[in-house]
Amino acid sequence: MWQIGYTDTAVTLTVVPGAAVVATVNYTFDTGSPPAQFTFTRGGPTDDPLTVQYSVGGNAVAGMDYVPLSGTLTFPAGDGSETLNVTGALDAPWHYDPKTMSVSVTPVADSYAADTPSNAAILIYSQPYASINDVTVHTGDSDARFTVSLSNPVPRAASVDFNTEDFNATAPADYAEQHG
Repeated sequence: MWQIGYTDTAVTLTVVPGAAVVATVNYTFDTGSPPAQFTFTRGGPTDDPLTVQYSVGGNAVAGMDYVPLSGTLTFPAGDGSETLNVTGALDAPWHYDPKTMSVSVTPVADSYAADTPSNAAILIYSQPYASINDVTVHTGDSDARFTVSLSNPVPRAASVDFNTEDFNATAPADYAEQHG
């Protein structure tokens, strides 16, 4: 971005750096792993360090759904991109739908401009838990089928480990042990 200034005797042309942001890892869990990531890029000269301010929005709450952020990010001299990690809060209250969190570059006059894209968003999911239905098997029945359900949607494939356990029936007399 260019900034033009003038007086009665002179015209000055100054290059003003710009900053943009994208979500490079667009989700995290409230367990903090893996962290979501925003990548900020810097346009213009990189000879000097540049501190960029950003604002946070969305329905996720700092300190409750994610670890609070500082609101500033510094590019060292010579650096064209920096990463901001967002870690889900470990003691966040459980929620069915993911929470949203956005970051927007806040331009500062005469220091830097907001380039495109100037905002990006992530989702913060509650760590799901698996539940299994009860099944009754009568003598002579050959199979028992169980339904495993997740407590809430997740952004990737999920798997669960399982094993059978004696309760009112005893392996191997009443059933064949299974695990996986």
